[in-house]
Amino acid sequence: QDSHPHPLHERIPNHGNDEDALTPPPSDDANREKIFKGNKQHDTVKRSTANNSPSLDDTEVSSSDGFYIDEDDDETNDRFLSPPSTNAVATPSSSNPTQNIITTTAKTASVETEAKVDSDFRTGIVFESGEAHYDRYNKLHKERPLRVTSVRDHLLNGNVGKRCVVLNYCGEKRQCPERDWLEDDDYLRVHLPGYMKRLDRLSNCNCSDRLDREAEQYKSIYFTPDSLAEAKKAATSLCRLVTDVVTNKLDNGFAIIRPPGHHAEPGMAGGYCVINNIAVAAAYAREKMNVKKILIVDWDVHHGNGTQSIFINDADVLYFSVHRYHGGNFFPFLRSSGPNTVGTGEGEGYTMNVGWNS
Repeated sequence: QDSHPHPLHERIPNHGNDEDALTPPPSDDANREKIFKGNKQHDTVKRSTANNSPSLDDTEVSSSDGFYIDEDDDETNDRFLSPPSTNAVATPSSSNPTQNIITTTAKTASVETEAKVDSDFRTGIVFESGEAHYDRYNKLHKERPLRVTSVRDHLLNGNVGKRCVVLNYCGEKRQCPERDWLEDDDYLRVHLPGYMKRLDRLSNCNCSDRLDREAEQYKSIYFTPDSLAEAKKAATSLCRLVTDVVTNKLDNGFAIIRPPGHHAEPGMAGGYCVINNIAVAAAYAREKMNVKKILIVDWDVHHGNGTQSIFINDADVLYFSVHRYHGGNFFPFLRSSGPNTVGTGEGEGYTMNVGWNS
């Protein structure tokens, strides 16, 4: 779901129910503040005085998980994100060994799907690239629309696109009319009213200073005036997909959408996440389709602290996460990401964290 620029990033907490507060309240986890102060320099975007364009320091150029290694001035030369040719053959490259692994894996997956061409499964795929949600200061930010469009183009040019049901809930131009979005209550089941109102106000603001001030309260986040609209489109598409699966129009589905969501807490954005898509969809399935029990399996390299926080007291949603932990010293830098967190109240026993320390 996400790709953080550096494993030592921390976030600044904000409870979201105070709509106008720009100063975050004290952290309830002393470990967060300690780590943040020690590594604050790693999260600074340096501005070039020569051309007033942003540049990143060495700690921001590559990610710890190795997915984005090569970022150029020209987006078309970004080797990891450009969709490979459908006829491409994996060739060794001493300058980029990881590229060979990715290409070979994609080719193997294609062969496997060809062997199952007679399958009766109906798998739905939906894409939302969030074109209007991007870092205004860095067009090559790791979390950008190309993360989705490159995957979409590759899949649709191969057998996967032919064998799956490709869904377009937002019309030919991929623009959802507001009347087709989820209702406000669908978001308020998992997010605080004050937080949603703050995001709403950003939608009516073309003031860069206001957008930047809001983003500065959180860690690893940026906003445009259209960020909320794009986040709502992503959540809406996921809920439409879930509806089709629950009502047996599809056997299963895969949503390739952004902005991502699992770091978004009830009243706080973070980790490139604005609205917690999976939490919205889980609550939507329970409320609108009478789904009784839900399992969320989170296999991102980072712990989904937002999803855990939303369902920590809920006995009807089992949250299972496998992620890098390192004793709480890996993003999102929370001790509660470890195996000792099992849920609270009625939800005790319904949170399971498999945190790797090596």
